[in-house]
Amino acid sequence: MDDDRDVRDLIRKQGGKCLIPPPSNAVSHGTDFERDDAIKVIRAFGGDKVAKSIWGKLSGYSRRALVETTFSRYKKMFGERAFSRTHERIILENRLKFVLLNKMIRSAA
Repeated sequence: MDDDRDVRDLIRKQGGKCLIPPPSNAVSHGTDFERDDAIKVIRAFGGDKVAKSIWGKLSGYSRRALVETTFSRYKKMFGERAFSRTHERIILENRLKFVLLNKMIRSAA
């Protein structure tokens, strides 16, 4: 995702927490508290990939990445469409697919 002020403002306007990692050459401008805070934390831990990883764990970005990976895996395995037609059956179908996905992940570990 782009480190753009408009994107960050839209996320906040929608009530979300902005978890966009700043680029490695980012400079604090004093206008965006969350972004400036992220830059400070990353630099405080050394400013390298490990520092960005620590920031990700502290901010929740790492969890977001895990959720995205899970849904990507789900879509690759089962596709993006449900076979069922009614809302109740679509919910059941998705629950069953996630049960299967979880079993496959546990057996592979």
